[in-house]
Amino acid sequence: MTLYKVRGLLIYSFYELDTVAVNALRNPILNPSQVEILTVGPVHSPANFAHPASEAAERRNVVSQEEEQCLQWLDSHSSSSVLYVSLGTIFLPSLTQIHELALGLEASEQSFLWILRPPIGKLSPSEEFDVSAILPEGFLSRIQNKGLIIPNWAPQKMILSHPSTGAFLTHCGWNSTLESICMGVPTVAFPQFADQRMNCMLLVNQLKVGVELHRRADDLVERGEVERVTRLMLTRKEGIEMRSRAKQWSTAAFKAMEKDGSSDRNLESFVLKMKKLSSKNL
Repeated sequence: MTLYKVRGLLIYSFYELDTVAVNALRNPILNPSQVEILTVGPVHSPANFAHPASEAAERRNVVSQEEEQCLQWLDSHSSSSVLYVSLGTIFLPSLTQIHELALGLEASEQSFLWILRPPIGKLSPSEEFDVSAILPEGFLSRIQNKGLIIPNWAPQKMILSHPSTGAFLTHCGWNSTLESICMGVPTVAFPQFADQRMNCMLLVNQLKVGVELHRRADDLVERGEVERVTRLMLTRKEGIEMRSRAKQWSTAAFKAMEKDGSSDRNLESFVLKMKKLSSKNL
């Protein structure tokens, strides 16, 4: 990284979460020009993750159809009882993997909200599609009292901030990773590429707020593994403990964005420096 070519580096995280990495980047050996390294995340409104129930209530008058559907369904479930499943906007699983996920969720007998995108090679991700055509036969009728399937898109921050959401099955993209941390929701990690495997290691090994799905040699996650991990996260002691640690990180994220928190100070410092540079160029 050629840090000597820039005036500063803004990182979408908060210092308490990435202390080791930030300190390494500030080390004179890696950063001989002492370029300023500033963590400025998360960018969520503090109300989003400090008071999720009231935030959801405040948005009821301005929700979309998808938001209203999700809210009504989540409101009908008890605290921390729902697994939220979303694998991002880029990764498209195979039809076989979709079936294994579906049958594992069904076998777990736990409630789930699944943002389902079409399998690879079937449709453009933005196209409307019939979810029943890509799910196991009879699946929707069998899970109608346990699961909600939303095609393509749903309001993720609203779902994660809802008290009923107990865990998040995620591809571990950084936005989803940081949102789960901010909302205090433990994760079931299913990383695919790029930074997702490193983010998975952060959640599972360092923060201990998640568990990674085990895969076969051909990279497929079987239904039995989905069932096992879903039950672990929502009903077992291990899941409760991970949820408790996740709530602690949510508190840390909130404090970072509070007045005089680490990210608040960094943002203020950045704005002041930009104003000085602008005035010099006038």
